[in-house]
Amino acid sequence: MKVSILGARESGVGAALLAKKLDYQVLVSDHGQIPEDFKIELNKHDVLFEESGHTIDRLVDSDVIIKSPGVPEHVPVVQALRKAGLEIISELEFAARHCHGKILAITGSNGKTTTTSLLYHLMLAHDYDVCCAGNIGTSFARALADRDHDYWVLEVSSFQLDDVRGFRPNVAAILNITEDHMDRYHYDLALYAEAKYKIAGSMQADDHLYLNASDPVSREYQKYLPEGFSPKWLDASSALGDTLEMVSGGRLDLSKMKLLGEHNRSNALFALMMLDTVGLDEEKAQSALESFQAPEHRLELFAEHGGVRFINDSKATNVDSVYWALKAMPQDTILILGGKDKGNDYTPIASLIKEKVKHLVCLGVDNEKIKKDFGNHFAIIPEFQDPDLMSQYILAKAETGDTVLLSPACASFDLFDNYQDRGRKFKQAINKAIDKQ
Repeated sequence: MKVSILGARESGVGAALLAKKLDYQVLVSDHGQIPEDFKIELNKHDVLFEESGHTIDRLVDSDVIIKSPGVPEHVPVVQALRKAGLEIISELEFAARHCHGKILAITGSNGKTTTTSLLYHLMLAHDYDVCCAGNIGTSFARALADRDHDYWVLEVSSFQLDDVRGFRPNVAAILNITEDHMDRYHYDLALYAEAKYKIAGSMQADDHLYLNASDPVSREYQKYLPEGFSPKWLDASSALGDTLEMVSGGRLDLSKMKLLGEHNRSNALFALMMLDTVGLDEEKAQSALESFQAPEHRLELFAEHGGVRFINDSKATNVDSVYWALKAMPQDTILILGGKDKGNDYTPIASLIKEKVKHLVCLGVDNEKIKKDFGNHFAIIPEFQDPDLMSQYILAKAETGDTVLLSPACASFDLFDNYQDRGRKFKQAINKAIDKQ
């Protein structure tokens, strides 16, 4: 079998490693330059690759094309391969076809990483043979190439779901659907919602799908569910009290979690209900809830100095994420916005910014939209492209009782490799500035 892979990043290289393990003929093809570490890895495993362009004649000789999530549908190579009648699937679909373990998959516009990490943490505490993979870091295919597991906890994005055909999780969740990646979905929320609902496209009556009863968009687009399939609607308000009662009969105290914000109560509700379908021990679940720390770049409290708290929320790449971050903040917040705008409408956070933000700072190349929307609220909105210079400015402005929050509402690709790179460089710059004081 001949497999060709479009895009040589984590998911593409992971798919190549799995295909090679299955003794397929493999070609990796990238429109740009392949990062050196990936080239070394491909060479180590004798995987053929090409960069700086696609050779269509080689690609059309494939039995299947695996499209990396970063490759848009509209690019010429994808259109040419579709015209040639080739099957094009995602890395998620490819890995699932060769996985024998049970899959617990989580998608949504916001909260995916926290919920996925928490569910994985809970399952480890129960001693399940479980692996965490997908959009969270290590690709599903790469992890599967290492070995199969009894359970897979997967974070999946809309981009990964775009090209699934028979992907069937045993347990799945759509946490919420809010405007995100609108530039990729032709500024049509229905297309984005349809992509999210593909997580359930092949689910059967004995599978479990959890949806957010408090999310109007999820309700509006439930028409994309398979005919006759009945999801389970979770009421997020049931997680706002201290005690959560499980279907299996257990009672858990949510007040002892370290996670910040009401939205993380909802995330915990989803993770616990998904665990409950597998098997939940009340004592183990309670202990795991209390020990769980927020993932890096997700409302991560990483420093305190002079009575000022510093929080890294670099993964907040859309407006709704910033809304929930600000809801969790006290008064006197210094907010850092900016990056590559994805078609953002900042109206939903305007009142919270007016209520809670004392200084607004931009970290990005083009900040005109942010300055236009919030210029009336602030006498000055300073702009930076250097995290070190920004950090020096912020420390000079911050006072005892303030909270400094990086929650950009934008993608990171204007100045950084990704949101992880942005978050780590922000933390490094703040800590460097603190050391100098």
